[in-house]
Amino acid sequence: MTTSAPLWRNRSFNLLWSSYGLSSLGDAFSNIALPLLVLEATGSLIQMGVVTGIIGASGLASGLLGGPIVDRLDGRRLMLACHAISATIYGSVPIVWALGGPHVWLIYVACAIGTFVNHVFQLANVAATTRVVGRDQLTAANGRQQGTIALTFVIGFLIAGIVSARFGPAIGVGVNGGLLFASAMILLLTPRGSYRGAPTEAAATSGLAELLVGLRFLVRDPVLRWVALISCGSNVAATAALDLLIFRMKHDLGLPDGAVGVVFAIASVGSVAGALAASAVRRRWGFALSFLGACLLKGTSLAAIGIAPTVIAISALAVGFSFGQTIAAINANARRQETTPARLQGRVTAAYWTVTSALAPVGVALAMIIAKLTGATAVLLGMGIAASALALLGLLSPIRDVDTALPIEEPETQP
Repeated sequence: MTTSAPLWRNRSFNLLWSSYGLSSLGDAFSNIALPLLVLEATGSLIQMGVVTGIIGASGLASGLLGGPIVDRLDGRRLMLACHAISATIYGSVPIVWALGGPHVWLIYVACAIGTFVNHVFQLANVAATTRVVGRDQLTAANGRQQGTIALTFVIGFLIAGIVSARFGPAIGVGVNGGLLFASAMILLLTPRGSYRGAPTEAAATSGLAELLVGLRFLVRDPVLRWVALISCGSNVAATAALDLLIFRMKHDLGLPDGAVGVVFAIASVGSVAGALAASAVRRRWGFALSFLGACLLKGTSLAAIGIAPTVIAISALAVGFSFGQTIAAINANARRQETTPARLQGRVTAAYWTVTSALAPVGVALAMIIAKLTGATAVLLGMGIAASALALLGLLSPIRDVDTALPIEEPETQP
């Protein structure tokens, strides 16, 4: 189902967009409340690292299995099932906490299952968008969704910090469950079959086979190979930075939960600015400088956060970090779409997501262990320097020869 109607008149897309916005708002709550809940229940940086590692491992598993699941099942039913599972799990956390006290095992289960189904939902959302939006409107539709994510994180981080400080982080996790339930209610308003696609050749093969097809394409393309390598190292640092920054603000600076939420809300402003500026930055500077420059900004900002003496300085540097992270991600995604044949888009995307996140669980666990021995400051500084060095190394790679945007090959749409 493809339509050329203006996006504001496209009911199926607008319902999907609204549902995705509420889901993203819930993600913001979890990103703040879950680490705070672990810290409240255990007081352990190692436990925070374990939870983050579980999230990374679950995301890796969804990268292997999510593509075939999305190809085989009706998109509307699949997204509703994902939200039903997630809402139940996250909604049960404050109930269990109130009735039986802290249970770290429940956090493990919530993170493992919740992350998996959330990633499957995101894959299904990507597929559903291509089925209800005309090919000439895909860029605008994706831009609206990415901008919505950034805005909901600004709002969500701020409110999550306030809720966690006032009522406790367990309630903050429960709010995520409520938002996911509301998101599912919006999806119920969509006509049946709105997001259903025809079975594809990809659905007949295993997750591993799908990954290998996409992986071979990534390995054979010299530019994408380097983009994936740099993004992988950058993602390890970015994933570990969330827990380390929360621990540093709580442990080293003695900030309350509300202040933590404010800092992350301020940081999300950089994501909004990056989403708005990414296209203009690439037109002005080309892919190489845009991507590598953004990665360098991420690395230097992260290193500076490690030694920043005040919450104001940390907030300003966090804006720079999220600005660079957003521009780097948008450019990397665009380059992958530009050079990947339409028939391989799903498989290459799944492979890229898997490769760039594969080392995150191990890296996070290692970072938490080192931070336990040396402190969060030293690890943040070291990771920032390493990420900056990797970005500079990219100047010696084939990336440096990519200075202009390529015409984007339009993806195939389902009838």
